[in-house]
Amino acid sequence: MHPSVPLTYQSAVPLLLIFTHGTLVGTYTAVIIFLSLYETLSQPYLTLLNQYRINLYTGYSKKADWSKYKTTISQKVKELKSQTSSQSHQDINGKVNTFVNIILDSANESIPKTSNKFHKKQVPLWNDSCLKTLQAYKQAFSHFKRHPTLENKIQYKKLRSTARRTFNVIRTSNFISTINTSTLTTSIWNKLRMINGVKKHTVIPILITPNNTLKSHPTEIANHLASTFANNSSNSNYSNAFRIIKDTSSSKIEDILRLNINSNPSLNHPIQVIEVTPFLNNGKIQLPDLMPSSTPF
Repeated sequence: MHPSVPLTYQSAVPLLLIFTHGTLVGTYTAVIIFLSLYETLSQPYLTLLNQYRINLYTGYSKKADWSKYKTTISQKVKELKSQTSSQSHQDINGKVNTFVNIILDSANESIPKTSNKFHKKQVPLWNDSCLKTLQAYKQAFSHFKRHPTLENKIQYKKLRSTARRTFNVIRTSNFISTINTSTLTTSIWNKLRMINGVKKHTVIPILITPNNTLKSHPTEIANHLASTFANNSSNSNYSNAFRIIKDTSSSKIEDILRLNINSNPSLNHPIQVIEVTPFLNNGKIQLPDLMPSSTPF
């Protein structure tokens, strides 16, 4: 059996039990017979498969369109049989690669794939007390929005402070329980960054380029990503008509800015605190050294 055939087990999801009967056509026929009987396997077959620890992907088996999968494979195998009968001098590797492509194409058409959207990981220190305090806080907030009375506001603020205190206590106890005298300093600082919400960025291990070349060095990956982003943002992606409009508009804007700067020399003067004070007051920014004492903080 060709070594590339076992590589199709993960992509085709259903189990491919390949019997060899001396000829390649017999191998194809054995595979299609097994796939046709996949949904009606008897208990001895399932017991045998479990003994060899072959995992059945039940989640994808329920979502997959097995009738379409069988029909597509049967049609393509019939075409392959006719080709092998007419071309008896075809290379063995070419025949096996064609068979592998049949299985992969049929699986891609009928079996769903996982999406690239990963679920957010839960907080490791989350427990029942966190859940209960959070639910009580949300219920009080919802009740306060529907009935904005003084009693509801006081109750809402009490539960909010209780939830914050619960989270801080659990976060602190979890941090203390994971460190001791032999803990590395780097791990302690990493935990402190995690507590403050600073995420650790992971490095891309391997990058596959459109030319099917692998890049593993960080400098090569960074250069390739930078060139890709620069190419996507370059003017080469625009049409000639849009380039003319863009260049004309940019030149007009530069001329207008140049005239305004020349006619208003005050634009080149340094910014004074008086000019910035109204915006600081509206933004409620606390700058006691720059703002007058009468400004509310």
